[in-house]
Amino acid sequence: MDSAVIAAVSAVLVVLLSTIILIAFETIPTNHAGLLYHSWDVSVDAKTYYEGWHFVGPWRYVCVYSQSLEYA
Repeated sequence: MDSAVIAAVSAVLVVLLSTIILIAFETIPTNHAGLLYHSWDVSVDAKTYYEGWHFVGPWRYVCVYSQSLEYA
């Protein structure tokens, strides 16, 4: 194969792989008060409380936090 073809195919594969990884690790919003946070996301303020861990897909272990009653 020509080196230009190899470079083009490699570039396409890198873009596809990066897109798949970004989609797999995206944040998922919920329909109720609060958000789903990734297990590695610790930026949760005092207005939220821990509900539990949920496995929601490939590489998607998330922590569910909701608004506490005192801030509702």
